Amino acid sequence: MASILLACPACKKRVSSSAHSCPNCGQPLSDQWEEEGRRKAEHKKIGCAAAVLVVFGGIALLVLAGPKMTPEDRRALECNTKGASGAAIWSRTLITEKLRSPSTASFPGDEVSAWKGGCVFVVVGSVDSQNGFGAVVRTSYTAEITYSPEADAWRLTDVKFQGR
Repeated sequence: MASILLACPACKKRVSSSAHSCPNCGQPLSDQWEEEGRRKAEHKKIGCAAAVLVVFGGIALLVLAGPKMTPEDRRALECNTKGASGAAIWSRTLITEKLRSPSTASFPGDEVSAWKGGCVFVVVGSVDSQNGFGAVVRTSYTAEITYSPEADAWRLTDVKFQGR
């Protein structure tokens, strides 16, 4: 390894990094050079990690602060037959909130959704969940789900569970 000139910690005179002791004051150096090398390597790692965080943070900021959709854009995207799949997905979350044991909810994936007009959708499906006695039962439901482009939110406007 090529030697470089470093300052002696005791007398501050320039000393070769390959020297074991300072020729000026006799201070032993090899342990201090190794410690300094470890410190510099650690600082370099921290600097690289900080640079990576800054880059990823910048990318995340660009993605999150990118072009915002207006309510009109969201209405054009969701309030039509194409929005029915979004309604089916959101129905699972909204139905789960209505259950006695929400943590036990399991959806077999049989939802059928249809656009009713405006930003209103009807979803028919079933959910498996525990009842009040702890037994897992399958319950069919019909849900009316409304999308609000202004709030960018889905809400359950009506639900009917079969047998209730």
